Amino acid sequence: MKEVESKSVKGDLKSFSIFDITHTLMMSRKTALVTIERGGKKGFLYFEKGQIVSAIDDTLAVGEQAAFKIFFWRGGLFAIDFDVAPRERNIRLDTENLLLEIARNLDENERDDLIEDDGSDASAVVEEQFEDRFKRELTKVFDQVASNKSPARDRYTIHAFDELLVALNDLGGSALFLRPGGRPRIKTGTGFTTIKQDQIAKGEIEGFLTALLAPTEARHYAENREVSVYYSTDRAGTFQVHAFHDSGRAACIISPASRSIPPLGHLAPEAPQLGSLLRGQRGLHLIAGPLASGKTALFTALLEDSLRRHDYLITLFARTQRYQFGDDSGFLIRAELNRFHLGGDGLLQGAIDKGSDVIAVDEIDEAVTLRDACVVASRAGLVLATIEAESAENLVDRLREFALQPGGERLLERLGACLESLTFVDLGRERGQPGRIGHQVLDAEDRTRIARGELTPLLGPVPA
Repeated sequence: MKEVESKSVKGDLKSFSIFDITHTLMMSRKTALVTIERGGKKGFLYFEKGQIVSAIDDTLAVGEQAAFKIFFWRGGLFAIDFDVAPRERNIRLDTENLLLEIARNLDENERDDLIEDDGSDASAVVEEQFEDRFKRELTKVFDQVASNKSPARDRYTIHAFDELLVALNDLGGSALFLRPGGRPRIKTGTGFTTIKQDQIAKGEIEGFLTALLAPTEARHYAENREVSVYYSTDRAGTFQVHAFHDSGRAACIISPASRSIPPLGHLAPEAPQLGSLLRGQRGLHLIAGPLASGKTALFTALLEDSLRRHDYLITLFARTQRYQFGDDSGFLIRAELNRFHLGGDGLLQGAIDKGSDVIAVDEIDEAVTLRDACVVASRAGLVLATIEAESAENLVDRLREFALQPGGERLLERLGACLESLTFVDLGRERGQPGRIGHQVLDAEDRTRIARGELTPLLGPVPA
């Protein structure tokens, strides 16, 4: 195959058959449009996550009929385009069964009707050679599909291990263990179960972590060779991912995570007093703390408390949606963190237009996110957000760095105009230690100093 650009591949079917193309897209679970062209005729196959979902040819045949014709063409050129819009499904069979149906339709009459020739009479020898080659290719595809008993992993992406997480749930397991060079293993009540997939390839876990970790989490992992984060998937739920170095290589233990939200009073003695933060307030309220300090637990508990007590409409932007909120009061709208921005797809503007009582952001990790949070807090109402900081001094350093980044122009001035309170959290990172919360409400003088670039008012709320 000849690669034309990152999202398009072209080649000749003499060197790479339609069966090879199908097998490759199936195994890699790619979404793509495959165009087959031969003698002025064209056929189109649409793949979605490795499955053929739609087919059409230039005679306007569609569905399985079109797919049969296209698969029986011999020779010609192909193009694979990976930058395609979703296509309405017109094929009811999954691809494995579609290929089996093609094989079943290889009797003499159907082959005479469907196989395109060049206008010349094919000899019996040529036809026999064609039939043998065709069956060999089908057998190769079927053998490769049959040998892959569990779905192929979408390697090096955030969804690389989703199928294994489904298996973890199905087996009622307590943990999934992943190590390079070994097969996935699940700990159950009766021992370990080995998943009969391919071995975890070198670099596969690193690719997953690159897609999963936020910049601050990635820095923590690089410095400490260990990190624990949460990951949510619609198919399997929420999990805690513990990544660590094992003999110089990345390894992972992934465990089901509780989605229950702790009551405010269970977090720290000071926590219930913070319930007033979101009652009739405006401006920006920041919750800061080190990685795994419990700032997101406090953040989420405050949102749940506001839903229950004040019947609020809340729009939550978060990278991972790890908690299950109650649905008996108020209403919470979830959105991906990368869609928290003014303009573009309109989700943030839509949250404002819908009259959200609280717009929540977990977490602020770049200048443009903080800038837009300040703009919304100044103009539209209340914004509650988390931000990672090892200490108050580190928070000040991060804000100064943000101010120097693209999108950070006038950032400190905006922050001074809208920042109403700062809460610094350390909810007992060491087992058995009580949680601690420091809280500071800023006054007009504090905000004026911040707007001038004097960030000393932010050094106050660190718990003793």
